[in-house]
Amino acid sequence: MKRKSLFGKVGILAMMVALLAGTTGVVYGMWSQSIDIDVSSHTGTLSWNLILATPVAPIGGGSISDSVNGNEIDIGITNNPANLHTYSAPFSIQNTGSIPIKIQSITVIIVSGNAIEVTTANGTVDGLSKGAQLDPGDIKSGNISISINDTVTGSFTFTATVLPVQWNQYVP
Repeated sequence: MKRKSLFGKVGILAMMVALLAGTTGVVYGMWSQSIDIDVSSHTGTLSWNLILATPVAPIGGGSISDSVNGNEIDIGITNNPANLHTYSAPFSIQNTGSIPIKIQSITVIIVSGNAIEVTTANGTVDGLSKGAQLDPGDIKSGNISISINDTVTGSFTFTATVLPVQWNQYVP
């Protein structure tokens, strides 16, 4: 009688499974090596400057001064005589950032003085309006005009607020 070998078909199959498992472990060990990747990303900067030009008082009118405080332009009118007078505070806004900005709002409010007798207590801003877009490096100009009734004398203080936002954060 012929004696069966221990390594018959089952033995060969077991040996192949053992070799396959060993090879898989080696391959997986090589595959699972870690690698470090350092990446930096820059999203851009959002910044702007308000630039004032020389304010203009009417002939025979009082005097006007202005200054910048962040997003605000403070305007002072002193010694306004009787008669209708329109004062002008020209300014520019420059996009000093690396992404476009849009003007979300421009408001002019009276801070002190008799607001009831001021023709344009909320002022008007000529040349620059809500939604105006400035690309990086762009400069746009505006002019704040304030008219005071002819019966009003004295001094007034106004604050104009210019609110630019990132172009894709603008709300129409």
